[in-house]
Amino acid sequence: MLFTPPALGSARSVSFAVGVAVCVGLGLMYLYVRRAIARSVRFAPLTGVESMAGRDAVVVTPLRPAGTIRYQGEFWRAAAGRPIEQGVRVRIIRVERQPEGLTVIVEETSSPLSET
Repeated sequence: MLFTPPALGSARSVSFAVGVAVCVGLGLMYLYVRRAIARSVRFAPLTGVESMAGRDAVVVTPLRPAGTIRYQGEFWRAAAGRPIEQGVRVRIIRVERQPEGLTVIVEETSSPLSET
């Protein structure tokens, strides 16, 4: 044998306080993980062009009515209802499939300019 078994009647035990502390700790961890999982399942993940609506971008080439915007470091063909100059922050309304490819429909926003 690798170890000598304890003599009969001299078994080691864990104190009641340690048992309660371990049970409470495991119960709290269970509740935390369960809450995090429930929160993540509540919302369907948005990926691709569906996630772009409502986000801000910056005009790279003037939109007259079409031009280019930069959204999260990528350049996209964009169109607007009225001319918008270079460097202006715009809000993405939707993405349309057109014969020449995907086109982002945008409108000018009044939020201050910052790197997107």
